[in-house]
Amino acid sequence: MCGIFLAGMAPPEVAAHQIDDFLGKIMTTMYVTYPGKSDAWFDRDYYVTHHMPLVMEAWSSIGLKSATAFFPTDTTNGTVAICECQFKDESALQAALASPETPRVLADLKNFTKIEPVLKRGINI
Repeated sequence: MCGIFLAGMAPPEVAAHQIDDFLGKIMTTMYVTYPGKSDAWFDRDYYVTHHMPLVMEAWSSIGLKSATAFFPTDTTNGTVAICECQFKDESALQAALASPETPRVLADLKNFTKIEPVLKRGINI
């Protein structure tokens, strides 16, 4: 969708494939959000001390540059936690999601929450 938006904004001499090439070479962000009410079970300590290092271990060799956890102080908006994962590019993100390590990352969810995470993707321009 972003490629289409950018293609529509680009000068006529810029082909859509040039924009796709550009997008493939810039950092890509994956946001993992945990929607829920303030009383939803989410073990922040486990998340920071065990899950986040597991994510880095699983995906850093594929192109994960950083992972940052955010815990909104006001959970009335329905978000308990957010993880921002910065990948070197879109192909690194796709490789991480398809990695044989990903099932291990997902299996760890039960150790800190019952909330099903929502994945969202962004690009850094």
